[in-house]
Amino acid sequence: MRYLIISLLLFACTNNADTTKTTPPLQVTSSKTQTSCLPYPNAYQIQYDANLDGIDQYNPPPNFLDSVANVMDTLSWTTFIALNWPGIKGVAIPNKCIGEDDTKTVWEGWKSSDDVFLPDGGTPSGWAENSKLSINCSKQDTKILMRLSKTDDVLTSVLEPGEGLAGSPLIDQNGNYTRFEVRMNKPTFDYIIQNKLYNQQGQKSFYAANPDTLLTLPRGCRSDSLGNVEGVGSITIKAAWKILEGKDDKTRFHTIKALLVSLDGKDTVCQEKLVGLVALHIVHRTCEAPQGIWSTFEHIDNAPEKSSLANLSPQASYNYYNPACKDCPVNVSPSKGQKSQIVRLKPLEDRIVKLNAYFQSMLRGVNEKSVWQYYQLIGTQWPVGRNPQGSGLPYKPELLANTALESYIQGKSTCMGCHFSAKMTNGKRADFNFQFSKAKK
Repeated sequence: MRYLIISLLLFACTNNADTTKTTPPLQVTSSKTQTSCLPYPNAYQIQYDANLDGIDQYNPPPNFLDSVANVMDTLSWTTFIALNWPGIKGVAIPNKCIGEDDTKTVWEGWKSSDDVFLPDGGTPSGWAENSKLSINCSKQDTKILMRLSKTDDVLTSVLEPGEGLAGSPLIDQNGNYTRFEVRMNKPTFDYIIQNKLYNQQGQKSFYAANPDTLLTLPRGCRSDSLGNVEGVGSITIKAAWKILEGKDDKTRFHTIKALLVSLDGKDTVCQEKLVGLVALHIVHRTCEAPQGIWSTFEHIDNAPEKSSLANLSPQASYNYYNPACKDCPVNVSPSKGQKSQIVRLKPLEDRIVKLNAYFQSMLRGVNEKSVWQYYQLIGTQWPVGRNPQGSGLPYKPELLANTALESYIQGKSTCMGCHFSAKMTNGKRADFNFQFSKAKK
Protein backbone atom coordinates (compact mmCIF):
# COMPACT_ATOMS: atom_id res chain seq x y z
CA MET A 1 0.00 0.00 0.00
CA ARG A 2 1.51 3.25 -1.14
CA TYR A 3 -0.90 5.66 0.45
CA LEU A 4 -0.68 7.34 3.82
CA ILE A 5 -3.38 6.64 6.34
CA ILE A 6 -4.05 9.85 8.19
CA SER A 7 -6.38 9.79 11.15
CA LEU A 8 -7.27 12.64 13.43
CA LEU A 9 -6.79 12.27 17.15
CA LEU A 10 -9.51 13.51 19.45
CA PHE A 11 -7.66 16.26 21.20
CA ALA A 12 -7.96 19.62 22.88
CA CYS A 13 -5.84 22.21 21.14
CA THR A 14 -4.09 24.75 23.24
CA ASN A 15 -5.04 28.40 22.86
CA ASN A 16 -1.44 29.45 23.49
CA ALA A 17 -0.51 32.25 21.08
CA ASP A 18 2.87 30.60 20.51
CA THR A 19 2.03 28.53 17.45
CA THR A 20 5.26 26.55 17.72
CA LYS A 21 3.75 24.82 20.77
CA THR A 22 0.46 23.86 19.12
CA THR A 23 -0.68 20.32 19.89
CA PRO A 24 -0.23 18.09 16.80
CA PRO A 25 -3.71 17.44 15.36
CA LEU A 26 -2.86 14.32 13.38
CA GLN A 27 -1.28 10.95 13.67
CA VAL A 28 0.16 9.26 10.61
CA THR A 29 0.87 5.61 10.05
CA SER A 30 2.34 4.02 6.96
CA SER A 31 2.83 0.50 5.65
CA LYS A 32 6.52 1.21 5.20
CA THR A 33 9.06 3.25 7.06
CA GLN A 34 10.75 6.12 5.30
CA THR A 35 12.79 9.01 6.57
CA SER A 36 11.01 12.29 6.05
CA CYS A 37 11.78 15.95 6.55
CA LEU A 38 8.27 16.29 8.00
CA PRO A 39 6.74 14.51 11.02
CA TYR A 40 5.00 11.96 8.77
CA PRO A 41 6.47 9.72 6.05
CA ASN A 42 6.01 10.04 2.29
CA ALA A 43 4.79 13.62 2.61
CA TYR A 44 5.54 14.19 -1.08
CA GLN A 45 2.83 11.68 -2.09
CA ILE A 46 -0.73 12.81 -2.76
CA GLN A 47 -3.23 10.89 -0.65
CA TYR A 48 -5.68 8.96 -2.78
CA ASP A 49 -8.75 9.69 -0.67
CA ALA A 50 -10.00 10.74 2.74
CA ASN A 51 -9.72 8.07 5.43
CA LEU A 52 -13.17 7.89 7.03
CA ASP A 53 -12.58 4.52 8.69
CA GLY A 54 -14.43 4.39 11.99
CA ILE A 55 -16.88 7.15 10.99
CA ASP A 56 -20.28 5.58 10.27
CA GLN A 57 -21.90 7.81 7.65
CA TYR A 58 -25.08 5.73 7.57
CA ASN A 59 -25.65 5.79 11.35
CA PRO A 60 -23.83 9.04 12.11
CA PRO A 61 -22.91 9.98 15.67
CA PRO A 62 -23.82 13.44 17.04
CA ASN A 63 -20.38 14.84 16.15
CA PHE A 64 -20.39 13.27 12.67
CA LEU A 65 -19.97 16.49 10.65
CA ASP A 66 -17.18 17.80 12.88
CA SER A 67 -15.33 14.49 12.62
CA VAL A 68 -15.53 14.41 8.83
CA ALA A 69 -14.65 18.12 8.57
CA ASN A 70 -11.46 17.51 10.57
CA VAL A 71 -10.48 14.66 8.26
CA MET A 72 -11.17 16.75 5.15
CA ASP A 73 -9.27 19.79 6.42
CA THR A 74 -6.25 17.66 7.32
CA LEU A 75 -6.38 16.07 3.88
CA SER A 76 -6.45 19.59 2.40
CA TRP A 77 -3.21 20.48 4.16
CA THR A 78 -1.38 17.25 3.30
CA THR A 79 -2.50 17.66 -0.33
CA PHE A 80 -1.29 21.27 -0.33
CA ILE A 81 2.11 20.12 0.91
CA ALA A 82 2.37 17.31 -1.65
CA LEU A 83 1.36 19.59 -4.52
CA ASN A 84 3.82 22.29 -3.51
CA TRP A 85 6.67 19.82 -3.09
CA PRO A 86 9.66 20.50 -5.40
CA GLY A 87 8.91 18.82 -8.71
CA ILE A 88 10.14 18.19 -12.24
CA LYS A 89 7.56 17.99 -15.05
CA GLY A 90 4.74 17.47 -12.56
CA VAL A 91 6.45 14.75 -10.51
CA ALA A 92 7.69 15.18 -6.94
CA ILE A 93 11.40 14.89 -6.14
CA PRO A 94 11.35 12.59 -3.07
CA ASN A 95 14.83 13.48 -1.78
CA LYS A 96 13.97 17.19 -1.71
CA CYS A 97 11.71 18.85 0.85
CA ILE A 98 9.06 21.52 0.64
CA GLY A 99 10.43 24.90 1.65
CA GLU A 100 14.13 24.03 1.72
CA ASP A 101 14.33 26.68 -0.95
CA ASP A 102 11.73 28.28 -3.20
CA THR A 103 11.58 26.26 -6.39
CA LYS A 104 9.12 25.02 -9.01
CA THR A 105 6.39 22.87 -7.50
CA VAL A 106 4.69 19.65 -8.58
CA TRP A 107 1.46 21.26 -9.79
CA GLU A 108 3.27 23.91 -11.81
CA GLY A 109 4.52 21.10 -14.05
CA TRP A 110 0.96 19.99 -14.86
CA LYS A 111 -0.87 20.91 -18.07
CA SER A 112 -2.47 24.32 -18.27
CA SER A 113 -6.11 24.38 -19.35
CA ASP A 114 -5.04 26.80 -22.10
CA ASP A 115 -2.65 24.11 -23.44
CA VAL A 116 -5.48 21.55 -23.61
CA PHE A 117 -8.42 23.57 -24.97
CA LEU A 118 -6.57 25.17 -27.87
CA PRO A 119 -7.97 28.12 -29.86
CA ASP A 120 -8.19 26.02 -33.04
CA GLY A 121 -9.64 22.95 -31.30
CA GLY A 122 -6.55 20.96 -32.24
CA THR A 123 -5.15 17.91 -30.47
CA PRO A 124 -3.05 19.05 -27.48
CA SER A 125 0.62 18.14 -27.23
CA GLY A 126 1.53 15.09 -25.12
CA TRP A 127 1.77 15.28 -21.35
CA ALA A 128 5.54 15.80 -21.23
CA GLU A 129 5.75 17.79 -24.49
CA ASN A 130 5.91 21.55 -24.93
CA SER A 131 2.67 23.45 -25.41
CA LYS A 132 1.21 23.94 -28.90
CA LEU A 133 -0.23 27.28 -27.79
CA SER A 134 1.13 29.85 -30.22
CA ILE A 135 2.30 33.01 -28.48
CA ASN A 136 4.88 35.20 -30.16
CA CYS A 137 6.85 35.96 -27.03
CA SER A 138 6.71 32.55 -25.34
CA LYS A 139 9.87 31.03 -23.91
CA GLN A 140 10.37 27.36 -23.19
CA ASP A 141 9.84 26.46 -19.50
CA THR A 142 8.62 29.98 -18.66
CA LYS A 143 5.22 30.27 -16.98
CA ILE A 144 2.68 32.10 -19.13
CA LEU A 145 -0.10 34.00 -17.36
CA MET A 146 -2.90 35.31 -19.56
CA ARG A 147 -6.09 35.47 -17.51
CA LEU A 148 -7.02 38.78 -15.92
CA SER A 149 -9.92 37.27 -13.99
CA LYS A 150 -10.60 33.77 -12.80
CA THR A 151 -13.28 33.30 -15.47
CA ASP A 152 -12.07 35.25 -18.53
CA ASP A 153 -10.81 33.91 -21.85
CA VAL A 154 -10.22 37.03 -23.90
CA LEU A 155 -7.40 39.16 -22.57
CA THR A 156 -6.95 42.83 -23.20
CA SER A 157 -4.86 45.54 -21.59
CA VAL A 158 -7.88 47.85 -21.83
CA LEU A 159 -10.25 45.51 -19.98
CA GLU A 160 -13.02 47.47 -18.29
CA PRO A 161 -13.52 46.36 -14.66
CA GLY A 162 -17.01 45.68 -13.37
CA GLU A 163 -18.15 43.35 -16.16
CA GLY A 164 -19.81 40.93 -13.75
CA LEU A 165 -18.73 40.32 -10.18
CA ALA A 166 -17.45 36.74 -10.50
CA GLY A 167 -15.29 37.70 -13.48
CA SER A 168 -14.23 41.15 -12.29
CA PRO A 169 -10.49 41.78 -12.12
CA LEU A 170 -8.68 41.96 -8.80
CA ILE A 171 -6.29 44.92 -8.55
CA ASP A 172 -3.62 44.96 -5.85
CA GLN A 173 -2.38 47.90 -3.79
CA ASN A 174 0.33 48.61 -6.37
CA GLY A 175 -2.37 49.09 -9.00
CA ASN A 176 -1.55 45.84 -10.85
CA TYR A 177 -4.00 43.24 -12.12
CA THR A 178 -3.87 39.84 -10.47
CA ARG A 179 -3.26 37.00 -12.93
CA PHE A 180 -4.94 33.59 -12.86
CA GLU A 181 -4.32 30.12 -14.26
CA VAL A 182 -5.95 26.66 -14.27
CA ARG A 183 -3.95 23.41 -14.34
CA MET A 184 -4.83 19.71 -14.31
CA ASN A 185 -3.05 16.53 -13.28
CA LYS A 186 -2.27 13.63 -15.61
CA PRO A 187 -5.38 11.50 -14.81
CA THR A 188 -7.55 14.48 -15.79
CA PHE A 189 -5.51 15.14 -18.94
CA ASP A 190 -5.54 11.46 -19.95
CA TYR A 191 -9.33 11.26 -19.56
CA ILE A 192 -9.79 14.32 -21.81
CA ILE A 193 -7.40 13.00 -24.46
CA GLN A 194 -8.79 9.44 -24.48
CA ASN A 195 -12.34 10.74 -24.97
CA LYS A 196 -11.35 13.59 -27.34
CA LEU A 197 -13.12 16.11 -25.13
CA TYR A 198 -10.70 18.94 -25.98
CA ASN A 199 -12.85 20.22 -28.88
CA GLN A 200 -16.54 20.65 -29.68
CA GLN A 201 -16.67 17.80 -32.20
CA GLY A 202 -15.13 15.40 -29.71
CA GLN A 203 -17.65 16.37 -27.04
CA LYS A 204 -20.50 15.87 -29.49
CA SER A 205 -19.14 12.45 -30.53
CA PHE A 206 -18.67 11.38 -26.90
CA TYR A 207 -22.39 11.77 -26.22
CA ALA A 208 -23.46 10.39 -29.59
CA ALA A 209 -21.66 7.15 -28.71
CA ASN A 210 -22.78 7.21 -25.06
CA PRO A 211 -26.15 9.01 -24.97
CA ASP A 212 -26.99 7.83 -21.45
CA THR A 213 -23.51 8.36 -20.01
CA LEU A 214 -22.55 11.45 -18.06
CA LEU A 215 -19.01 12.76 -18.24
CA THR A 216 -17.29 11.48 -15.09
CA LEU A 217 -13.74 12.53 -14.25
CA PRO A 218 -11.58 9.84 -12.55
CA ARG A 219 -12.08 9.38 -8.80
CA GLY A 220 -9.17 8.44 -6.56
CA CYS A 221 -9.76 5.52 -4.22
CA ARG A 222 -8.12 3.77 -1.33
CA SER A 223 -7.96 0.01 -1.88
CA ASP A 224 -10.80 -1.24 0.30
CA SER A 225 -13.36 -3.96 0.83
CA LEU A 226 -15.58 -2.56 -1.93
CA GLY A 227 -12.98 -3.55 -4.49
CA ASN A 228 -11.92 -0.04 -5.48
CA VAL A 229 -8.56 0.23 -7.22
CA GLU A 230 -6.21 2.55 -5.40
CA GLY A 231 -4.80 5.59 -7.18
CA VAL A 232 -4.92 9.37 -7.50
CA GLY A 233 -8.02 10.72 -9.19
CA SER A 234 -8.64 13.94 -11.07
CA ILE A 235 -7.14 17.07 -9.51
CA THR A 236 -7.54 20.55 -10.91
CA ILE A 237 -5.84 23.68 -9.65
CA LYS A 238 -6.83 27.32 -9.92
CA ALA A 239 -4.11 29.75 -8.87
CA ALA A 240 -3.87 33.52 -8.47
CA TRP A 241 -0.62 35.50 -8.77
CA LYS A 242 0.35 39.12 -8.10
CA ILE A 243 3.24 41.09 -9.56
CA LEU A 244 5.89 41.67 -6.88
CA GLU A 245 7.39 45.13 -6.91
CA GLY A 246 7.99 48.20 -4.77
CA LYS A 247 7.59 47.47 -1.06
CA ASP A 248 6.31 43.91 -1.52
CA ASP A 249 8.28 41.53 0.72
CA LYS A 250 9.36 38.87 -1.77
CA THR A 251 10.62 36.58 1.01
CA ARG A 252 7.01 35.94 2.09
CA PHE A 253 5.80 34.56 -1.27
CA HIS A 254 6.29 31.52 -3.44
CA THR A 255 7.69 33.28 -6.51
CA ILE A 256 8.45 32.55 -10.13
CA LYS A 257 9.35 34.52 -13.25
CA ALA A 258 6.38 34.63 -15.62
CA LEU A 259 5.43 36.10 -18.97
CA LEU A 260 2.34 38.25 -18.59
CA VAL A 261 0.54 38.16 -21.93
CA SER A 262 -2.12 40.66 -22.98
CA LEU A 263 -3.69 41.89 -26.19
CA ASP A 264 -3.45 45.57 -27.07
CA GLY A 265 -5.55 45.92 -30.19
CA LYS A 266 -4.15 43.29 -32.56
CA ASP A 267 -0.72 43.18 -30.95
CA THR A 268 0.43 40.71 -28.31
CA VAL A 269 2.05 42.47 -25.38
CA CYS A 270 4.41 40.43 -23.21
CA GLN A 271 6.13 41.42 -20.01
CA GLU A 272 8.43 39.25 -17.93
CA LYS A 273 7.74 39.85 -14.25
CA LEU A 274 8.42 38.26 -10.88
CA VAL A 275 5.08 37.09 -9.51
CA GLY A 276 4.04 35.76 -6.11
CA LEU A 277 1.36 33.17 -5.38
CA VAL A 278 -1.61 34.67 -3.51
CA ALA A 279 -4.29 31.95 -3.74
CA LEU A 280 -4.79 28.30 -4.61
CA HIS A 281 -7.99 26.29 -5.18
CA ILE A 282 -7.58 22.51 -5.20
CA VAL A 283 -10.40 20.24 -6.47
CA HIS A 284 -9.61 16.61 -5.64
CA ARG A 285 -11.99 13.89 -6.95
CA THR A 286 -12.21 10.83 -4.70
CA CYS A 287 -14.47 7.85 -4.03
CA GLU A 288 -15.51 9.25 -0.65
CA ALA A 289 -16.22 12.63 -2.29
CA PRO A 290 -17.24 12.00 -5.92
CA GLN A 291 -18.17 15.67 -6.41
CA GLY A 292 -14.74 16.61 -5.11
CA ILE A 293 -12.95 17.78 -2.01
CA TRP A 294 -12.71 21.53 -2.57
CA SER A 295 -9.78 23.04 -0.67
CA THR A 296 -8.92 26.71 -0.76
CA PHE A 297 -5.71 28.35 0.47
CA GLU A 298 -4.46 31.90 0.34
CA HIS A 299 -1.63 34.16 1.41
CA ILE A 300 -1.94 35.39 4.99
CA ASP A 301 -1.35 39.01 3.87
CA ASN A 302 -4.18 39.15 1.33
CA ALA A 303 -6.84 40.91 3.38
CA PRO A 304 -7.91 41.51 7.00
CA GLU A 305 -11.06 40.10 8.54
CA LYS A 306 -13.92 42.58 8.67
CA SER A 307 -14.28 42.04 12.42
CA SER A 308 -10.69 43.26 12.97
CA LEU A 309 -10.90 46.57 11.09
CA ALA A 310 -11.58 48.74 14.15
CA ASN A 311 -8.27 47.69 15.73
CA LEU A 312 -6.22 47.66 12.54
CA SER A 313 -3.03 49.71 12.46
CA PRO A 314 -2.89 52.26 9.59
CA GLN A 315 0.63 50.92 8.93
CA ALA A 316 -0.57 47.33 8.38
CA SER A 317 0.30 46.01 4.92
CA TYR A 318 -2.02 43.87 2.81
CA ASN A 319 -2.05 42.76 -0.81
CA TYR A 320 -5.63 43.90 -1.40
CA TYR A 321 -6.52 46.33 1.39
CA ASN A 322 -5.37 49.82 2.33
CA PRO A 323 -5.92 50.49 6.07
CA ALA A 324 -5.44 54.23 5.52
CA CYS A 325 -8.43 54.46 3.18
CA LYS A 326 -11.33 54.56 5.61
CA ASP A 327 -13.88 55.68 3.02
CA CYS A 328 -13.02 53.16 0.31
CA PRO A 329 -15.95 50.80 -0.41
CA VAL A 330 -15.01 47.22 0.40
CA ASN A 331 -15.55 44.08 -1.69
CA VAL A 332 -16.81 46.13 -4.64
CA SER A 333 -15.51 45.64 -8.16
CA PRO A 334 -13.21 48.65 -8.71
CA SER A 335 -13.85 51.30 -11.31
CA LYS A 336 -11.16 52.00 -13.88
CA GLY A 337 -8.04 53.37 -12.23
CA GLN A 338 -9.03 52.22 -8.73
CA LYS A 339 -7.60 49.47 -6.54
CA SER A 340 -9.49 46.62 -4.94
CA GLN A 341 -10.32 47.05 -1.25
CA ILE A 342 -10.98 43.55 0.07
CA VAL A 343 -11.89 42.29 3.54
CA ARG A 344 -12.75 38.77 4.66
CA LEU A 345 -16.42 38.65 5.63
CA LYS A 346 -16.44 35.32 7.46
CA PRO A 347 -13.72 34.74 10.08
CA LEU A 348 -11.80 31.48 9.93
CA GLU A 349 -13.16 28.76 12.20
CA ASP A 350 -11.16 28.36 15.38
CA ARG A 351 -10.29 24.73 14.63
CA ILE A 352 -8.91 25.79 11.20
CA VAL A 353 -6.84 28.55 12.81
CA LYS A 354 -5.29 25.92 15.09
CA LEU A 355 -4.75 23.45 12.25
CA ASN A 356 -3.06 26.20 10.21
CA ALA A 357 -0.78 27.03 13.15
CA TYR A 358 0.27 23.40 13.43
CA PHE A 359 1.16 22.95 9.75
CA GLN A 360 2.81 26.38 9.54
CA SER A 361 4.98 25.40 12.51
CA MET A 362 5.80 22.12 10.77
CA LEU A 363 6.94 24.03 7.67
CA ARG A 364 9.11 26.35 9.77
CA GLY A 365 10.72 23.21 11.17
CA VAL A 366 12.08 22.49 7.68
CA ASN A 367 13.28 26.05 7.16
CA GLU A 368 12.57 28.95 9.46
CA LYS A 369 12.38 31.16 6.36
CA SER A 370 10.11 28.83 4.38
CA VAL A 371 7.74 30.81 2.15
CA TRP A 372 5.03 28.18 2.71
CA GLN A 373 4.53 29.26 6.33
CA TYR A 374 2.78 32.36 4.92
CA TYR A 375 -0.13 30.42 3.43
CA GLN A 376 -3.27 29.32 5.23
CA LEU A 377 -6.21 27.01 4.68
CA ILE A 378 -9.46 28.97 4.47
CA GLY A 379 -11.66 25.90 4.43
CA THR A 380 -12.69 22.67 2.73
CA GLN A 381 -16.06 21.98 1.12
CA TRP A 382 -17.10 18.35 0.76
CA PRO A 383 -20.28 16.49 -0.22
CA VAL A 384 -22.36 14.81 2.44
CA GLY A 385 -24.49 13.26 -0.28
CA ARG A 386 -22.40 10.54 -1.95
CA ASN A 387 -24.49 9.98 -5.09
CA PRO A 388 -21.74 10.07 -7.75
CA GLN A 389 -23.99 11.85 -10.27
CA GLY A 390 -25.73 14.15 -7.80
CA SER A 391 -25.12 17.76 -6.80
CA GLY A 392 -23.34 16.79 -3.58
CA LEU A 393 -26.12 18.33 -1.48
CA PRO A 394 -26.01 18.76 1.36
CA TYR A 395 -22.41 19.94 1.23
CA LYS A 396 -20.49 21.39 4.13
CA PRO A 397 -19.80 24.18 4.73
CA GLU A 398 -22.58 25.77 2.69
CA LEU A 399 -20.47 28.84 1.86
CA LEU A 400 -16.73 29.03 1.24
CA ALA A 401 -14.83 31.99 -0.19
CA ASN A 402 -11.24 32.95 -0.94
CA THR A 403 -10.54 36.70 -0.82
CA ALA A 404 -8.44 36.51 -4.01
CA LEU A 405 -10.71 34.16 -5.99
CA GLU A 406 -14.21 35.08 -4.77
CA SER A 407 -13.33 38.62 -3.73
CA TYR A 408 -16.67 40.26 -4.57
CA ILE A 409 -19.08 37.37 -3.99
CA GLN A 410 -17.99 36.13 -0.57
CA GLY A 411 -21.49 36.34 0.88
CA LYS A 412 -22.88 33.82 -1.62
CA SER A 413 -19.85 31.84 -2.78
CA THR A 414 -20.26 28.07 -2.79
CA CYS A 415 -17.83 25.86 -4.73
CA MET A 416 -20.08 22.93 -5.59
CA GLY A 417 -23.24 25.02 -5.85
CA CYS A 418 -21.58 27.10 -8.55
CA HIS A 419 -19.71 24.36 -10.41
CA PHE A 420 -22.70 22.01 -10.55
CA SER A 421 -23.97 24.29 -13.35
CA ALA A 422 -20.85 23.66 -15.49
CA LYS A 423 -21.75 22.55 -19.01
CA MET A 424 -19.94 21.24 -22.06
CA THR A 425 -20.26 23.04 -25.37
CA ASN A 426 -23.24 20.83 -26.27
CA GLY A 427 -25.10 21.77 -23.09
CA LYS A 428 -24.46 18.47 -21.29
CA ARG A 429 -23.25 18.46 -17.70
CA ALA A 430 -19.47 18.80 -17.36
CA ASP A 431 -18.95 17.14 -13.95
CA PHE A 432 -18.35 20.39 -12.03
CA ASN A 433 -15.65 21.59 -14.46
CA PHE A 434 -16.16 24.82 -16.40
CA GLN A 435 -13.04 24.28 -18.52
CA PHE A 436 -14.92 21.99 -20.95
CA SER A 437 -16.95 24.99 -22.13
CA LYS A 438 -13.72 26.51 -23.50
CA ALA A 439 -13.50 23.87 -26.25
CA LYS A 440 -13.46 25.24 -29.81
CA LYS A 441 -14.58 23.77 -33.19
